[in-house]
Amino acid sequence: MFEGDRFSPTERVMSVKAAALSGGLTIFAWGIIAIVNAVTGDWGLDTQGLSLERLPTDWLDLGAWCQIALTGITGALFGITYRYVVRGDSNSHLGEGAFLAFALTRSFGSIETIVGLYQTSTSTLALATLEELGQPIALYALLVCVVIALENLMLFAIARTGLILALRRNWITPFPNS
Repeated sequence: MFEGDRFSPTERVMSVKAAALSGGLTIFAWGIIAIVNAVTGDWGLDTQGLSLERLPTDWLDLGAWCQIALTGITGALFGITYRYVVRGDSNSHLGEGAFLAFALTRSFGSIETIVGLYQTSTSTLALATLEELGQPIALYALLVCVVIALENLMLFAIARTGLILALRRNWITPFPNS
C-alpha cells in the first residue's frame, strides 16, 4: 500500500459490499420491471424490445442477458459511488444527486440509442400502432422516454433504499470524511 493511502483493506471490503448489494438490488428491480413489461406488453409501446427491460426468451437470448449484466455492473458502480459521495455527511442532497445522476445518465443512454436506431433503421414505428394511439409521433416518443426514465429511477431508488438501510444498520460503513 502507498504511504497515506486512504483505501485500507477494510474500506475496500466495504466498497465491495456496497457494490454487491447495489448490483444485486438493481438486478432485482430490473426483474420486477421486466415482469411488469411482460404482463403489460411493454405498456403498449412498440419499442421492438430495444428500450424497455425484457425477460430473456430463452437461455441464449444474448440481448436480455447483456441488459441484466450491464444493469448489475451499473448498480455496482452506483453502490461504490454512493458510499463515497454520502460519506459521514448529513447533507441529503449529495445522495439525491448521485441517485439522479446515475438514473438519468442510464435513461439518456437508452433514449439516445433508440433515437439513433430509429433514425438509421428502415423499419419505423408501425402506422397501425400510431393510429391506435391517435397521437402525434412526438407525443408517442415522449411517452417512451418518460417510461424509460421512470424505469431507471425505480432501479436506482431500490438500490439507494437498500444502501441507506445497510448504512443505517452498519452493515456497510460510510467512507471516512477526512
